[in-house]
Amino acid sequence: MRLGGKRPEFAGYRINRYSLRFLDEAFESRFQASWIKATAPTLRVWAACGLAFYMIYSGLLAIFLPDGHANGVLIRFGLVIPLLLLAQYPLLNLQKHSYYLPLSFICSAVLAYTTALYSFVTASAGCCHQVYLLEMAAIFVFCQSYVRIQFPIVVIFTLVAGILTIAAVAIFPTILDAPVIFLVAIVAALGLTGCFSAMTRELFIRRNYWSIQNLKTEYDRVEIMAQEALKASQKKSQFVGVVSHELRTPLNAIIGYSDAIKSGLFGPIAEPRVNEYLSDINSSGHQLLELVNDILDITKATEGNTVLAEQPIEIQGFLAETCRSFDIQLGENGLHLSIAGNHDMPSLQADPKLLRQMISNLVSNAIKFTPPGGSIALTYDVDEDGQVRLSVNDTGIGIAPEKLEKALEMFEQVDEDISRRHGGAGIGLALTKKLMELHNGFVEIESTPGIGTTASLVFPVSRVVADDNDNGIRNDDGNDYVERSKLNKKPHLSLVEAA
Repeated sequence: MRLGGKRPEFAGYRINRYSLRFLDEAFESRFQASWIKATAPTLRVWAACGLAFYMIYSGLLAIFLPDGHANGVLIRFGLVIPLLLLAQYPLLNLQKHSYYLPLSFICSAVLAYTTALYSFVTASAGCCHQVYLLEMAAIFVFCQSYVRIQFPIVVIFTLVAGILTIAAVAIFPTILDAPVIFLVAIVAALGLTGCFSAMTRELFIRRNYWSIQNLKTEYDRVEIMAQEALKASQKKSQFVGVVSHELRTPLNAIIGYSDAIKSGLFGPIAEPRVNEYLSDINSSGHQLLELVNDILDITKATEGNTVLAEQPIEIQGFLAETCRSFDIQLGENGLHLSIAGNHDMPSLQADPKLLRQMISNLVSNAIKFTPPGGSIALTYDVDEDGQVRLSVNDTGIGIAPEKLEKALEMFEQVDEDISRRHGGAGIGLALTKKLMELHNGFVEIESTPGIGTTASLVFPVSRVVADDNDNGIRNDDGNDYVERSKLNKKPHLSLVEAA
């Protein structure tokens, strides 16, 4: 009989159809040790209950049937009960005496049952033989239901006890006021019921044990695979980091030399196409360097190596200064960018460099996927839950609802055709998500295809700080970015304050 599964490592764990033992002896030994350890308390309680029942029943016989039970009482209390107590010795330390457990059971069953049978046969005519039949039936059921006895022993006990009972009644027909066939029917019913119960119990216990071992093996396998995957991921991240660092040096050289040549540092260039090619080289170098930097940033964020340099940030001035770098790009694409928010907006405790990077990623995506003539709006406010919400709203192509989660996954493209037309490696939003997690916040995206997309950076209440008398924020060098009165200077950037 096969116990589930077809994996090669479990192919040998079959059960003998007669003894119900595992054919793999090593596995059988582990099962025996495990099951004895698990059921030791139950075994002791079961044996104690059986002994208590036997002693109480013997005492009741001595009280209510004294005339016909004098010899039986002497045998029970003088010989059988002490021997029964002695037979339970292996239960005191099952781990050490587990091999004596079947012998302990056989001795106890034989002593109790044969004593009851002896009382049944030798009782005087005036005694109620039915009392002894009930005792024999109780011992019969108790022994068949013994928690840890194996199925073959139960079968042997059932056959021996049944044969002895029927033989006793056949030899002494006067002790039973009914045809022997009725006793045979009762013994057969009890025997078959007990054996079937023992068989199903044994099979269930063994199948359950096999399933648990199978699960443990699979868990160990999965854990090993997970560790290997983690190591592979770490090696991949290290490789990406090393390659990215190695790429930055030649890229900086390409960008630097192309800038120098374009500026006329080495003299004028007569051929116009050379200037055009230099512009393309310089632009491509900047794009590639930006991609390399994004890969390095997301690698550090994924590995937990990014350290926040936090400081209070005045949102209005910060957004205006950050978005100035997109003015040329906005003009080339025919887009209009506006900034609107509550002028009572409190400062935000965050890393200015990372916040600038996150906002730039969202604005870059909005520019990329918004057709000419469209508009992009940056809004900032504190929502009803006290969270700071910085949102970038565009009138672009939008994202289908079922693809919103995919948009935040690393190296994922929401729409391959559209993404390939507009370029991009699928890093920006994933990096923004990681950086927001470092700030204990999250990214929220709402989009309708053909209408536009709203991407929001949501910061927790714990990052809201009270404004002092500062009219701006300071950059990494400690210099003011810009005063509020000097914000609206670029043709494609407008600032609107909402009361």
